[in-house]
Amino acid sequence: MKRIFLFCLLAHTLWAAEYPEKRGAVNDFAGVISAEYAAEIEALAIEVFNKTGVAIVVCTMPTIGEADYRQYANELYQHWGIGRKGEDRGVLILNVVDIRKLWLEIGYGAEGFLSDGVAGDIYRHDLVPQLAQGEYGAGFLAAVRSIAGLAAKEYNVTIDGSRAPRQIQRDGEASPLCTLMVVLFIILIILSSRGGLLPWLVFNDAGASRSRRHRDDHWTGWGGGGWGGGFGGGGFGGGGFGGFGGGASGGGGAGGGY
Repeated sequence: MKRIFLFCLLAHTLWAAEYPEKRGAVNDFAGVISAEYAAEIEALAIEVFNKTGVAIVVCTMPTIGEADYRQYANELYQHWGIGRKGEDRGVLILNVVDIRKLWLEIGYGAEGFLSDGVAGDIYRHDLVPQLAQGEYGAGFLAAVRSIAGLAAKEYNVTIDGSRAPRQIQRDGEASPLCTLMVVLFIILIILSSRGGLLPWLVFNDAGASRSRRHRDDHWTGWGGGGWGGGFGGGGFGGGGFGGFGGGASGGGGAGGGY
């Protein structure tokens, strides 16, 4: 009976240790971010949160066992309560090092300016090129700068160190190329109606098709189990980040391998 009790106690302890304790905006449990990059990311995340209420959190894990990294990101987001409760303006960037996977988990309140398509753009352009070369700190800083720029634009504030948003096509928005095509089409129609051009010029290349990719690695469900291992590595211990207030996420985001 005593052995059974000890086994149950050990199992409970391992399960409880499934998610590490938060340390701030930077939680480098895999030990892949230099102190300099960690300090810069932390300082930028603090400024973003103080000025916009958007909580940006980076977490690196050496492994999560057999767990699905997308499920793990969603559950870790809820466990840590990223963003203020009721506002839910948070972003979690999770990196699982051993399987080389990334996921950007988006809080409910941040989806207005950080849709899945925009998150996919940040994943592809900021994170993948850097992390594929082992430049973890540079990749995370680039992603945080992009998110900071989007938050600054959304809430009309100035944030030092943020990056001006790229021409990212949000869901439902027309791309600049599409807008130009529409304008040219209207001009040609007007000229044609005046006898200046033949109608066939308008429709000459109408068969060409264009498509836009909205996101990578679209997730359709849960999978895998939890990891009961311990957590090592480090995080930036500067303090001052107040982005853990009970925020929630519905599983939106983007990511994949690198």
